[in-house]
Amino acid sequence: IEAYPKKYKKYKSLGKVVKKEFSGHMQQALLFIYQGANPKHDRTGIYRDAKFIYKSMEGLGTKDYQLIWRVIRAHWDPLRFESVKAAYFQRRKTTVEYHVAKETSGSYKKLMVELTKAGGGVRP
Repeated sequence: IEAYPKKYKKYKSLGKVVKKEFSGHMQQALLFIYQGANPKHDRTGIYRDAKFIYKSMEGLGTKDYQLIWRVIRAHWDPLRFESVKAAYFQRRKTTVEYHVAKETSGSYKKLMVELTKAGGGVRP
């Protein structure tokens, strides 16, 4: 990490170097690792996980598979999930539960909202 500024002086971050030098799955994997270890945020991946939960719901239509995968993955560790929900609230000024309820419907909505509440919930 310390050597990259010497070789790539025109880039401000390691993430930009990865984007330039790699492509496809390798680029995605390296960026995932970098975003989790980025000292700009928390170095634990909590900010990254909150960001990816948001990205699964942003724009036109919810990316259901991604949303399910990310919520269930975060749900496995209740303490970490509470931190992810707190990071989400800090960044988005709304709760994960509210956003999930807004973006889903029916039985799917009930299931996803209950999963997001299961860790005890972060209340504003």
